[in-house]
Amino acid sequence: MGEMNYTIDLESFVAGTADGACAIAPGGVIASWNRAAERILGFSASEAVGKTCRDIFDGRDIAGNSTCSDFCTVRAHAKRCEPVQHFQFRTKTRKGDPIWLDVTIVLLGTDSSIARVHLFRDVTTTYQMEAMLREKLALPMVPTARPQQDLTNREVEIIHLMRDGTTTEAIAERLYISRATVRNHIQNIFMKLEVHNRLEAVAVASRCGL
Repeated sequence: MGEMNYTIDLESFVAGTADGACAIAPGGVIASWNRAAERILGFSASEAVGKTCRDIFDGRDIAGNSTCSDFCTVRAHAKRCEPVQHFQFRTKTRKGDPIWLDVTIVLLGTDSSIARVHLFRDVTTTYQMEAMLREKLALPMVPTARPQQDLTNREVEIIHLMRDGTTTEAIAERLYISRATVRNHIQNIFMKLEVHNRLEAVAVASRCGL
């Protein structure tokens, strides 16, 4: 199987998916890079193809340790034709912004010709929200001066959508209201909960039992 076949297989495999996807040839070089990968990480196909996956991703775990090294466990599993459980790591976009990816590995081919397809999605918002919640929930619970009834039903509904990482535009579409109205509701939520951003709002709302 030559590199051209990797490109064809990838295009067929990821047709219609919103996930980022790249095919890694047996030598560890990126052979294909789809449009969603460009959107998520900012690297164009011409910039990524021909580089090693380590050059582009340089993944780090939660402690900051490199997950892309000469002792790559994904590559070791691939050589043994063993399935790889999905995992998460921290990397950076082309602009240098930190981003967390959830990655699934699909193996193509057999023996010495085996290649890997990396399917990945941006889970930064979810990761940050979980981290904020863990931090908030680790604090001692104290009586709150912000009773649940201070929030309107619509505001509670918007908090639930924010907890899922839904954008302002998506909230507006879901609730059939304008983006300006969504922003006004969010500002009211921040004022009532005495917070400064969405992550804090979701954390405080969770402590209030929402």
